Amino acid sequence: MSNIDILKARAKVRHYKKDDNQWDDESLINEKDVSKYNDSSVWFGGEYVFGYYVPDEDQGGDALARRILRAIFDAESGMGPATSLTGRILALSGCLTVDDLLRAKVEQRLAKEIYKKLPIIAGEEAISGDPVSAALLEQFGRDTAAYAVAALRRLGLEKDSVDVILSGSVFKCNAPVLLETVNRKYGTTMLIVTH
Repeated sequence: MSNIDILKARAKVRHYKKDDNQWDDESLINEKDVSKYNDSSVWFGGEYVFGYYVPDEDQGGDALARRILRAIFDAESGMGPATSLTGRILALSGCLTVDDLLRAKVEQRLAKEIYKKLPIIAGEEAISGDPVSAALLEQFGRDTAAYAVAALRRLGLEKDSVDVILSGSVFKCNAPVLLETVNRKYGTTMLIVTH
């Protein structure tokens, strides 16, 4: 599951306390807490699973890694601007040229460990001033946050003060641009990122 595959809003229950003749609101953290309530409870919040609605290009750290490789290939073919990512990724992969890197990708010879390191390298390059790396991270952050905001809309929580926690290895990237983009306030919702 990716970091945006499931969005859970913290459930709240409004329970009528017969002894006190009043309603009581309580936040629930896990399903064990649910068992102590009966049919007199009113639920708020919920869960929305995007699952297969999320295209591959938005599915976590591997998706960002594929975008990074695409930027390198675009730079080599003249379809995109030059990027300092090229030298870093060639050195990491052991490939001598971008053509070698493309062939290794197409033939599925790039190790998973390489894919896992690409977002971190992009973060380092963004901090060093590479505009391609910064743009990749900013766009990925906007795309990721958009799913959280859409899920909140589906749950009817877009106007509430809700903590949304996005997690995953992609957020190990230390570039401020990724975290700032995801943490931007969308309407009245603040997104919180953890890794």
